[in-house]
Amino acid sequence: MRRPSMQLRLASWYTALTMLTGLILLVLIYLLVVPSMPSFLAVARAAPFNAANTVAAPRSSTSVAVSSYNLRGRVGTSIITLGSLALLTLAVLSACMGWLLAGRVLDPVRAVTATARRIAERNLHERIALRRPADELKELADTFDAMVGRLERSFDGQRRFVANASHELRTPLATARAVAEVAATAPNASPDARRLGTRLLTIAVAQERLLDSLLALAHDESTIDRTAHVDLAGLAVEAVAAHLQSAQAAGVELCTELVAAPLFGDSALLTRVVHNLVDNAIRYNRAEGGWVRIRVGVGEDGRARLSVVNPGSMIDPADVSALFEPFRRLHHDRTDHPRGSGLGLSVVRVVVQAHHGTVHAEPRAGGGLAVHVALPLCPEDADDEPPGS
Repeated sequence: MRRPSMQLRLASWYTALTMLTGLILLVLIYLLVVPSMPSFLAVARAAPFNAANTVAAPRSSTSVAVSSYNLRGRVGTSIITLGSLALLTLAVLSACMGWLLAGRVLDPVRAVTATARRIAERNLHERIALRRPADELKELADTFDAMVGRLERSFDGQRRFVANASHELRTPLATARAVAEVAATAPNASPDARRLGTRLLTIAVAQERLLDSLLALAHDESTIDRTAHVDLAGLAVEAVAAHLQSAQAAGVELCTELVAAPLFGDSALLTRVVHNLVDNAIRYNRAEGGWVRIRVGVGEDGRARLSVVNPGSMIDPADVSALFEPFRRLHHDRTDHPRGSGLGLSVVRVVVQAHHGTVHAEPRAGGGLAVHVALPLCPEDADDEPPGS
């Protein structure tokens, strides 16, 4: 069972302490007042007065004892009854006050938790910036902000390195690709030169794809433009058209079930998500009789859904999560594939998370993989402007 919240526990402790203090005071009042009642009666018996300020006749010791006993019992009963009612009222008031005070004390902790949750989603530019007098909570928030600042500088340095390295490698790769194209298409080239040029051209294309993936992984989420109006079904149509030739060459049939799913996001990055999933499903399909099923629509939860399913090798469910790690491939046929870099699903995960979506994969019973992507759908009343714009 889930443990009660800290606010509830603090309020309970405050109420229990208040009740214990009130109970101790009630017991002390009872012990101090009730035993002293006969002494007051003895004084009253020693000098009784009537209504005309004349001395009354002495009462017998028996009547005094009975009166003392009755008055003592009534006082004790009144103390217990009224004290219990006062304790009950005090319990209700202390519970309410304890709840409010505990909530006020825990507000900075909730702020730290909320910011940490947003930062966990790769929003490293956010800070708690807690504004309150210097105390333990202020020190905790400032320490957390300093830690996040160091992490942000580290990640920024990593992104800049990958981006700069990728851009620097584009020029020599473009030159190598041009040379390979000339060698493969030259009219007076020998068959061996054509084969070599074709092979080099394939390698150059694969390296360019790798650089594009690295750039996508190094993309800073804070600079992503999520204002474009994108139809996920339209992106799927473009991806199928772009990969139709390679699918036919591999003997893979592309099957589509597409329903309009409009959303706001970066069109280029979302296009890469669909292309990577379709390309991944074609390349890691069965050799004969392969197929890829691409579905786009709106789920019951009101989110845009993209599913890409393909048959293939058997995959252990425990190894599925490794597919989304950079440069991770599970089978030898993946490792030995000339175009496989192990970055396709990594890029998909990064882009989907940057658009506040989710992605997960599950192995098929007969072999192969099913990848499901869920993204926030465009609100019906926000056809022209994205949320928060």
